[in-house]
Amino acid sequence: MSSLWSCGLCSKNIRRNPPQRPSTGPAAKVELTPTERKQIEESENIRDVLEDIIYPSSSIERLNLNQNEIDTNAYQLPSINISNHENQFPTLDPINNNSIISHHLDSDLIRFSSNRIFPDISNLLNAESGNVDNEQSDSIEQLIPQFSISLSDTPSSTLQPRFSLLNDTPTRSITPNSGPNIPDFNALRSSTSITSQNISVPRTLGSPLPSLSLNTLLKHYPYVELQVATNYFNETPYVNSESNNVDLANGRFLGSGAFGSVYLAFGILDRPIAVKKINLKDLNIVRADDIVTKQFTNEVEILYKYKHNNLLSLLGYSCDGLTYCLLYEYISGGNLKDRLQDTSRILNWQQRLDIATGTADAVAYLHTAYSTPLIHRDIKSANILLDTNNQPKLCDFGIIRLSSSSTTGTNQILGTSAYMAPEAHRGDVSVKMDTYSFGVVLLELLTGLPPIDYERHGNDIVTYVQDNLEEEGDIISLLDEKAGSWVNNNINYSTELYRISIKCLQEKKNSRPTMLNISNELKTLSKSRI
Repeated sequence: MSSLWSCGLCSKNIRRNPPQRPSTGPAAKVELTPTERKQIEESENIRDVLEDIIYPSSSIERLNLNQNEIDTNAYQLPSINISNHENQFPTLDPINNNSIISHHLDSDLIRFSSNRIFPDISNLLNAESGNVDNEQSDSIEQLIPQFSISLSDTPSSTLQPRFSLLNDTPTRSITPNSGPNIPDFNALRSSTSITSQNISVPRTLGSPLPSLSLNTLLKHYPYVELQVATNYFNETPYVNSESNNVDLANGRFLGSGAFGSVYLAFGILDRPIAVKKINLKDLNIVRADDIVTKQFTNEVEILYKYKHNNLLSLLGYSCDGLTYCLLYEYISGGNLKDRLQDTSRILNWQQRLDIATGTADAVAYLHTAYSTPLIHRDIKSANILLDTNNQPKLCDFGIIRLSSSSTTGTNQILGTSAYMAPEAHRGDVSVKMDTYSFGVVLLELLTGLPPIDYERHGNDIVTYVQDNLEEEGDIISLLDEKAGSWVNNNINYSTELYRISIKCLQEKKNSRPTMLNISNELKTLSKSRI
């Protein structure tokens, strides 16, 4: 055997043709050359050396143990187990967000039920719209029951809200009861639902206005909406919507004053409103400390708290566009100054007395509604609007001022000269300024004369009346004849009204009565007519 094994190692011997085998007896001997014999002897010596080597027993034991281990790093194809268990899918816990709720999974692989069939992707997409038949719909519910529950319309304190509701159309009402922590977005958009009074309004691109943080509950209206509502602040005077003249029908202009122009707006609320567009004059950039910004801020932050039947209601504001805007209720009767000159709509003396009484009550309310008096500082006939029943509405509060004491000093002189008290020219501001201005309005109601007329002797009405009464001695000679007799129940109401105006027009402010006293006196006078 050793000779055969040795011969197998020698390729030369393998390639030699073996000698012919005898038909009987042992095989014939193979004659080897001396070189072949030497190679066989060397091979046998090497085998003997290898057999004599002794290996450590620990190495042999380690080899025997490794024969029973499985190579975990080898790549294996996982088997897919088929199971008939119900509720086999893992679900998301809606309370603990992304945590997994196990449903008796026997392995780490997702098991597929043998009696479930996955629907078409198109059926899954159409399931919300109701375009899936009953059998397919049941299959969808069985395949993904947990997700369908979390997106259902059924309110639950433990389920997440349906996210489609958050972006729903305005026609679908979202109420606080439609799910946990779902706010009423419609309420948030309304002015009555603002819980924080500090509202920051950023300006739009190209706006010269500063970004303001206003302390008010009034609603802010974008400037672009006001442009559309006023026909882009159309300067054509408003007549009525039934006019055959296209320009007049599109007109929106109602009037103007020292601080801005007023336009009629449609479509902002359920009724027409008046939009006062503040005049920026030549200001390219408006700062927060500019007088125009202060006047605007005064009206927005203060007036929303004052509600009176004879005060014009401030409905909203805008400060994100080309200029400041204020939104008021629309009063269709015009202002008192124009009505006194209008021969087609004459105010009789009873109506004039009612206007005086209502206006005095409104001014007294501003002075006494809160512990700190609110001084109007610009009471005049042009700022008294008349409604359809000729009831007065005091407006234009651009230079109102809160006074922490009875008088305050300032170097800033504001107001209309014909109505300004003597101390106002010195910057002395107090509630008695409003008393003096109201006395001038009473003279207008009595005489029907304009407050300023540069063609008459005595340009302002106070000087003109005083000069003429020194000659005539009686107000009757200056009364507006269009108003009527002013006499009723043996009372000459023109004389009584003039007596009140004299008290209001006292040179020294301390000699003037308060507007609360004037209001009470006029109310008593009005009741005496009945």
